[in-house]
Amino acid sequence: MDLSGQRVLAYLQEDNTQRVLFRVRPLLSSQGLLAAEDIDAFRDQGFLRIAPDRQEQHTFKERMRELGPLCVLDLQGTAPAQGKVRPNRNYSPFRGEHNRYIVYSDAIKSLPRDMVYEVATREETRHAPLTPRYYVRNGGFINGPFSSPAEEAAGGTQTLPPDCDRLFLVLMPDNQHRMFYWPQEEQEALPQDMEEPTPKAREIPEPSSPVRSLTDMFFRRRQPLLMPQNSLSAAVSAVEDTMKQAGFIMGAGMATHLILLSALYPQFQVSSPALADAASAGETLAGLMGLNSLMMPGNDLTQQGGAERMTISPQAGASPLSRRHVIVSQAHEISALNTPVYALSPWPVVSLAAEEGWHWEEAAPTPINLDHVSQLLRQHQEPLSAATESRLKAWLRRLSDLGAPLPIKLRRDLLRYLRHSKALKMDEHTATGFAAAAFVLPYARHKGVPAESLRALLVDQPQALRLL
Repeated sequence: MDLSGQRVLAYLQEDNTQRVLFRVRPLLSSQGLLAAEDIDAFRDQGFLRIAPDRQEQHTFKERMRELGPLCVLDLQGTAPAQGKVRPNRNYSPFRGEHNRYIVYSDAIKSLPRDMVYEVATREETRHAPLTPRYYVRNGGFINGPFSSPAEEAAGGTQTLPPDCDRLFLVLMPDNQHRMFYWPQEEQEALPQDMEEPTPKAREIPEPSSPVRSLTDMFFRRRQPLLMPQNSLSAAVSAVEDTMKQAGFIMGAGMATHLILLSALYPQFQVSSPALADAASAGETLAGLMGLNSLMMPGNDLTQQGGAERMTISPQAGASPLSRRHVIVSQAHEISALNTPVYALSPWPVVSLAAEEGWHWEEAAPTPINLDHVSQLLRQHQEPLSAATESRLKAWLRRLSDLGAPLPIKLRRDLLRYLRHSKALKMDEHTATGFAAAAFVLPYARHKGVPAESLRALLVDQPQALRLL
């Protein structure tokens, strides 16, 4: 695993007090959780031996002991050729040196006060949190940051939404899970679309009419007409606002997730603790997509205008006379009624929760052009990073070992989701989390994979873990 150019939250350990030896284990980067297979690449529990830098031969021991259990592995501005991380020449398990790699101590920094925050329950805060400041989780509320119990008693300055995509559940070296909040860091680099050289303008022959111009661009150049990218961001805002108005807990991440499911898949499942709420969510989505909702059973599918319908039913089996089929359920799993159909052609599942309080006014959605959204998504099919590809391969191997190999269709649908998600400005780690919850978790449960095995498999996917 190449950590060059990154700042990484790491666990610091003095593993040999007699010889004053320290080692460090990467846990979390600003981009998200480090894949288990990437940490395993360091071998021997994922630790790196810390070698004293020449500048601090005499202060090394004292400084390492002052840092505490968490530190920052700061490799920003470094390249692999500069050798901050390299193979350990002294590696010899028979002589007690179990760490294959070393990192020089000038890359080990103290944890800044406001970089990463542990998120603990009120009972856990009685024991000192590992970060200088922390958040307190109480039910569905996460408040903070706090520096002391006195600040905690005075009340928080910020409340994090429960679906915040900057919350990470980390498996610590002692095999205990701790949750951390790493706020989005401001990027000093240029926007992504300005990092690469601007391509040369394409010369388009002057047409004799506007229609001929569109024909030339579409057919002769064999590419879709580019459409305004801000249409997608407007669609996300519309879904977020409307679903909130309908009474559901909704953030931008979940709104983006709903758009992807609605645009890419003709059939998907919506679950909520109350079946009526799942049906209400389906009706609201139908209104957002400009479709007429058709509640089943009890309606005649032979009516005219079926192509502009969204069927809403507890039973699977999309009708050819409806454009979309939303299966409603009370749990994030496949019911016994739908098991035979799901086994033949699995679909994604999304869970929505209702907000507290009373909502007397129905949502009035402004319809989104579903064809327009689908066309925009087709124009952006970005390749996946090596880290995400590695994670997907690890899931595939592990699920096969557990007797639940992912079918080809489900793999294809999951990759389709991830490759299109970047068009909606969803970062890859967040998209992977939603994909794990929508595709991997329901199928693994359908195949009878135990909950503990699923927690180990999806340890770095908080969206899925919250559903277990």
